[in-house]
Amino acid sequence: MMGKLCFLSIFTAMILTSQAQYLLPITKHEPTQQFYTTLDIGTTVKSPINLLLDLGTNLTWLNCHQLQSLTSLHTIACDSDSCKVIPGNGCNENSCLYQQPNPLGSENITGRVVQDAASFSTTDGGNLLSQVSLRIFTFSCAYNLQGVSPPVDGVLSLSPGSSSFTKQVTSDFNVIPKLALCLPSYGTGRFYVAGVYYIIPPFDNSTNQIPKTLTPMRTDSGDYLISVQSIYVDGTPLTLNPNLLLGGVGAKLSTVVPYTVLHTDIYNALAQSFTLKAEAMGISKVTSVAPFKDCFDAQNVAGKDMTGPNVPKIEFGLPGKTGEVTWGFYGANTVVKVSEMVMCLAFYDGGMNPNDWIVIGTHQLQEYLLEFDLSTSTFSSINIETSIVHLHHNNQKKKTNKKRNMGGLMRLAVFLSMFAAITLSSQSQYLLPITKDEPTKQFYTTLDIDSAAKSPVNLLLDLQTSLTWLNCRKLKSLSLLRLVSCQSSICKSIPGNGCDRKTCLYRQPTPLGVTPVVTTGRVVQDRATVSKASLPRFTFSCAEEKRLQGLAPQLAGVLGLSPGQFPFWRQVTSAFNIIPKFALCLPSSGTGRFYIGGANYYRIPPFNGGSNPVPMTLTPLKNIGSGNYLLYVQSIYVGGSPLSLSPSLLEGGAKLSTVVPYTVLQTDIYNALARSFTQKATKIGMFEAPGHAPFTDCFDEGASSRNKRGLKNVPVIEIGVPGRGGEVKWSFQGENTVVRVMETVICLAFVDGGKNPKESMVIGTHQLQDYMIDFDFSTTLMAFSDSLLLHNTSCSTWPSRK
Repeated sequence: MMGKLCFLSIFTAMILTSQAQYLLPITKHEPTQQFYTTLDIGTTVKSPINLLLDLGTNLTWLNCHQLQSLTSLHTIACDSDSCKVIPGNGCNENSCLYQQPNPLGSENITGRVVQDAASFSTTDGGNLLSQVSLRIFTFSCAYNLQGVSPPVDGVLSLSPGSSSFTKQVTSDFNVIPKLALCLPSYGTGRFYVAGVYYIIPPFDNSTNQIPKTLTPMRTDSGDYLISVQSIYVDGTPLTLNPNLLLGGVGAKLSTVVPYTVLHTDIYNALAQSFTLKAEAMGISKVTSVAPFKDCFDAQNVAGKDMTGPNVPKIEFGLPGKTGEVTWGFYGANTVVKVSEMVMCLAFYDGGMNPNDWIVIGTHQLQEYLLEFDLSTSTFSSINIETSIVHLHHNNQKKKTNKKRNMGGLMRLAVFLSMFAAITLSSQSQYLLPITKDEPTKQFYTTLDIDSAAKSPVNLLLDLQTSLTWLNCRKLKSLSLLRLVSCQSSICKSIPGNGCDRKTCLYRQPTPLGVTPVVTTGRVVQDRATVSKASLPRFTFSCAEEKRLQGLAPQLAGVLGLSPGQFPFWRQVTSAFNIIPKFALCLPSSGTGRFYIGGANYYRIPPFNGGSNPVPMTLTPLKNIGSGNYLLYVQSIYVGGSPLSLSPSLLEGGAKLSTVVPYTVLQTDIYNALARSFTQKATKIGMFEAPGHAPFTDCFDEGASSRNKRGLKNVPVIEIGVPGRGGEVKWSFQGENTVVRVMETVICLAFVDGGKNPKESMVIGTHQLQDYMIDFDFSTTLMAFSDSLLLHNTSCSTWPSRK
């Protein structure tokens, strides 16, 4: 089930018997399949450092050149107690050295042992609370980063050893020696230190417990090992030499190895049984795709459910309290999609003489909450997907016999996830209109501000602006407008705040890049009305009228929609205690929609938000801490053919913008796209025409026509992004890929952004028109619809009033 557990548990409430527990984020780097967390290192100047999670590394190591300040960093003397307690330490003059294997390379890592402070957050299980500091964090400075790719700058030690990060934290804070990981298939996962009880609403730890698989864990070798007694495929045990499983070696758990590696005899038995079961389900075998040996026709799979593709289930039999227990792996964890047509068994053949006969890799561990309890030497895996199915089954008994398709199950998972962060008192949803100013291509909403006399003001929608700003002289009355004091907690919590005497100021870039590029305004508060509901303390800033240059005449300012702390949508969701999410449907004409809160209850005929919701595809948001909405981009297609691009061009992802009118691409990406589009276009009867600024590639429609749905019949452009079970495609049809500049001339609606732009790809409003775009901060996921035009509707289609 792609995204199933981390949808539910990465922000879930957890109750602990100890007074302290700690939480760090986990991010998956798609190109390398590496999982890392971000740790602040430093005393006065804190440096956020991305560190690979490794269950086998004993002492954290990193490239110390990445630290912003070295003033609080101090080396460890060779004869100090701190050095002596590190197993395998060495000396260079009087400095303590440590050498250990590199989990990603063949060469050992040697570095000077140093100490500095490390900061991270306490948690109540679902929310980040206050920052705490591990005042003396011991690690090593290494400069041979073989195998470590940007944005990762080192390795965080999670081993059971005495010098690991987790052991240092639990010892220093005197909390239970335990760690828990939820590796995300995409989005943001969680790394807990010192947890006891995990509560994932609606499950609790009394009458409705989350099922756990408990098994003994060995750590004497420096690794986390569990005993595998048997292996099953769809309930049938593999016939194996007992020495392969019960020879005392055990199965090692790894957060570095991407796919489970098996001894050749184990792999062959598993692959043979899986193939037989798959063929019995009508799934035919195809030519293998390296590095996998056994691959299958993905088109033969009879659909998906919450646990991924419908393929044979694989289970490991483990010793439990009263006998054998099984740890089950379903389609999302047992196969991997390598192309649109092919999926492969996601296990490696490790040869006849591997160091470890079974190494369980991250593809199998994704979306399980894994607990490593060193106080009891037990390992447990929380298998949430079966719990959701069980819950759904029970709920169906309580309701009518009305049938629901699997889409309903998927919506149930997403519905539950929205309550995983925090128990919300309301499912309320708020709606504002979106209007397009055709001459400027700017999209704005209308908001009523002012307690004394409601003033409708038009505000540009901007995904990058953090704090809303406007010309306050546009308000009918200023009598109840309150200045925010410079010493107030509100001012102090606004990033980048400043002061003018006692008044709070805020500076931020203007979204249109006009002069001056920075807007400064006094921070104020007043009442705002949202869908007839009152937001009593709406915080924004008053900017001078001259700062409005570049905006359409009817606009009074900019509505902040960034992922930051003070955008409009976050103020609404916090004040009304609703789901932290919003959705946009930018109209090509007429009036579009801006939703805040809710759970995909979008009523755009023929979709009713209930039994017939707008079909949406989920993909993770990338690095929302950057202040932008970024997507991971894996590939780009034109007419079904992938563009040949250097992977580095796509590493930065794609930024979404409600201000940029046409998608802007780095020159190499643009040239590849335009070349492929032109080749495909000429084959369907279009002819090249001179460029028409700002567009470079234009065409005479010639013999081309519109398709059956009335859309321009031009090559489809698709962006490949990570989704459930593998890559999914965001498709753009003719209305979003070309723009008419003359009666018979259309141009490719993309702009060449130059060789060295700040962002390699910025998706603009022409491409976003008539798509429903949903940003969900309870899951750090974005959802996008197909073009609504494909369903004979649009963002400006409203339910009829009868």
